[in-house]
Amino acid sequence: MRLLEAGFRLGADGDADATAAAVEYLERAGCVADETGALLRVPNPSAVMRCAGCPALREPAAAMMGAFSAVEHLKEVLGIAAARELSSELTLSDEG
Repeated sequence: MRLLEAGFRLGADGDADATAAAVEYLERAGCVADETGALLRVPNPSAVMRCAGCPALREPAAAMMGAFSAVEHLKEVLGIAAARELSSELTLSDEG
């Protein structure tokens, strides 16, 4: 029941693709967007590009970071653990 009641609200500065991935995961888990829900923390576009390491990997980086954000949001709203941030040192490519 807590999962179904765990709403989320979107921040203004999150990467659009990472946000879309996070929202999809949360909605599949039964959560709904709600202005009174806990803030969904999604990385901004520059963080996604840093993780991607190169433009060709931007979309997969956004999907991975969005999925991570959704899991961390669920952990926090369900009281399992505090939400963590993905390491800023993680990169998918060593080209950039």
